[in-house]
Amino acid sequence: AVLGRLDVVVAQAGVMGAEGKPELQAWSDVINTNLVGSINALQEALPHVGEGASLIAVGSTSAMMDFAKKDNPGTDPGGTAYVHSKRALSAYVHDLATELAPRGIRANIVHPTNVNTAMLHSDPMYRVFRPDLE
Repeated sequence: AVLGRLDVVVAQAGVMGAEGKPELQAWSDVINTNLVGSINALQEALPHVGEGASLIAVGSTSAMMDFAKKDNPGTDPGGTAYVHSKRALSAYVHDLATELAPRGIRANIVHPTNVNTAMLHSDPMYRVFRPDLE
C-alpha cells in the first residue's frame, strides 16, 4: 500500500518427498508445496504488479531431465512428484508469460541444479544419489 505495487516477485518453494511415510502422502506434500504453493504466490501477486514488473519462479534442472524409464515404478512417489511439480510449474510460467507480455510484465522460470541447502545435505537425499553407501 505504501509503495503502490510490486516490482519483483520470486516464487521459491522446494521440498523433496523422498521416503515419505505414508509414501503417497509424500506425493501430495511435494505437489502442494512446490507446485500449488508457487502458483498461489504468483496468483496472489498478479493484482499488484504492473508494467515493468518481473515474476520469477524457481524450478529445477530435474524438470528438463528424461525420467521416462523408471527401474522401480511406484517406489518413490515423492521423488516423481518433485520432477512433475517443477515441470508443471515450468509450463504454467511459460503460459503466464505469454498472457502477461502484452502488459509489459515478465514471467520467467529459472532451473538451478543442486543447491547447497539442508534439503540436499540430508540422509534421504544422500540415499537418492548414492544408495550403495551408508
